[in-house]
Amino acid sequence: MSINFALEYVGFYKSYKFCIVLRSTGYRCAYIKVPDNVTLPYSKDLDNPIACIYPDFLVHGGITFDENVTNYLDLDCDLFDGECHILGFDCGHAGDMQDIEKMQQYLNEGIFDIEDIQFANALTFEDGYSGATIKDVTYCIKECETLIEEIKYYNYISRKE
Repeated sequence: MSINFALEYVGFYKSYKFCIVLRSTGYRCAYIKVPDNVTLPYSKDLDNPIACIYPDFLVHGGITFDENVTNYLDLDCDLFDGECHILGFDCGHAGDMQDIEKMQQYLNEGIFDIEDIQFANALTFEDGYSGATIKDVTYCIKECETLIEEIKYYNYISRKE
C-alpha cells in the first residue's frame, strides 16, 4: 500500500488550524491543532489510558484521536510542525460510507495505489445501513468548525468559574 492518506484540505477557523484527510480505508478523518493555552474537558479512562472521554464535544462519532505529537502525519504543510496537541475524529462509523470514487481519482493521481482500493473495498460493509452517506470534505469542515466552537465555549465558561 501507499502513503495511506490523501491531504484534502487545510483550514483555519478562529485561529485554530485543522486538516482533513482521506485514509486508505476510504473514510475521512479530521485533525485540529489545539493551542497550548486551551483547556479541554476530558477525563482519562484509567482502565484504558489511551481512551479519552469528551462528554461536552458533539463531533461526528466523538473524539477518536487525542495525542501530543511531533510532526503528525508528516504533512507537506506547516500545520502540525513541531510538538503539538491534536484532537481528531473519523467518519468511519455505522451510517458512514467510503468514498471509493475519490480514492479512484487519487489512484489516477498516484496518491493511492491499487492495493489501497482493494483494501478499502474489502472493508465495505454490506449489512444494510440504508441511510449511510459519504461524509465529504464540506461535511468535515463544518464538523471541525463546530468542534472549535465547542472548545472555545468550554474555555469561556471555565474561565468564568
